[in-house]
Amino acid sequence: MRRYLYILVLLLSVTSLSAQDYGIDLYNNRRMIVSVDYSAFNWSQGNVAGITASLNLFGVYADVGFNTQGNHLLKSDGQYRNGYKVMSYHIGYTIPITHRFRIIPILGYMNWQSGGYSCSSKGDFTPSITEKKIDYGFKASYEVFEGFCVSATLQRHIVGFGVGLCFNAEDWGN
Repeated sequence: MRRYLYILVLLLSVTSLSAQDYGIDLYNNRRMIVSVDYSAFNWSQGNVAGITASLNLFGVYADVGFNTQGNHLLKSDGQYRNGYKVMSYHIGYTIPITHRFRIIPILGYMNWQSGGYSCSSKGDFTPSITEKKIDYGFKASYEVFEGFCVSATLQRHIVGFGVGLCFNAEDWGN
């Protein structure tokens, strides 16, 4: 695990230095991007769909992903059902390649629970397997036109595609 963190820190350092060498203008980070992604959590072992909401403000990226699957099946027949609960949190920093295209190295955490929902009226969840994982990867964002962007995420445990709204942060004070 430490090896992966060292590699990620090294890649971020080299990317930052090479951005200065090639004249990448970090002034393009003066944007706010609000995005919603349709994500596949734990995609390498057991694919569970979920939603990831992200905020990118002045180049600083943060997201929260979640899913609760299986509870809606209780209402139909009241039987004990298998289900999942997934939460993920990530942070990163945006590297603008062009004015419209950005790459965001991401580091975060994912909590995966697999278990069952009881047949009670509340549908209580009892986890049988809990996995806590460090997650890392990148997100690519492309501003299709002024105010609208699309994104793709590829991480160790999460894959996703999304849409978002882009705002120019310079205009806030005017």
